[in-house]
Amino acid sequence: LLLVLLSAVFFPIGQYQPEAERLLSQFLGQPTKIGQIRLSYWPRPGIVLDEVKAGETGELTAAAIHLSPALASLFSDRLVIHELRAERVTMKNLALERRSQPEPVVSQGRTVLVERLHVANLAVEIGDVRLENLSGEAQLETNRIGELALQNDAGTLKLKIVPQRNEYKLKISATAWRMPFKTAWLLETLEA
Repeated sequence: LLLVLLSAVFFPIGQYQPEAERLLSQFLGQPTKIGQIRLSYWPRPGIVLDEVKAGETGELTAAAIHLSPALASLFSDRLVIHELRAERVTMKNLALERRSQPEPVVSQGRTVLVERLHVANLAVEIGDVRLENLSGEAQLETNRIGELALQNDAGTLKLKIVPQRNEYKLKISATAWRMPFKTAWLLETLEA
């Protein structure tokens, strides 16, 4: 046990940062930079990518991305990430590129498969409007982010972001929701 702990403490995880940036860039379809990469032991073992920025001008930022790999897949020809969990995320103008023909994500000759994508505490900025405290999960299609279903903490606002060929379709539904700008209006029901 002591040997495992010591090897984990002294494991040079930082040397994998350029490869992690390349893989994340490939997954998101945008150039991506990672502030720091580190190992995590709690609540489950994995890798944490801190201060992630994607896009030419930071259209997507995340304070942390937690990767939970399937341990058995670390030594196979297909690396499986059980969960990719992004926290404190900001997405500006839904500006990430949508590729019509996604490429498989490959690391050192091994295919990388992400099974589940979860987003916590997301802020979506669309023009001057900022929708905050959204959480949800994305459907993945061939290792690309498909439909992203989000809702606010109170459950009064629900967003569905659906990638189309080269754009995004945004579906909004709200019940007893106050708009995120100064107004006396309380929307009883909204479907758009």
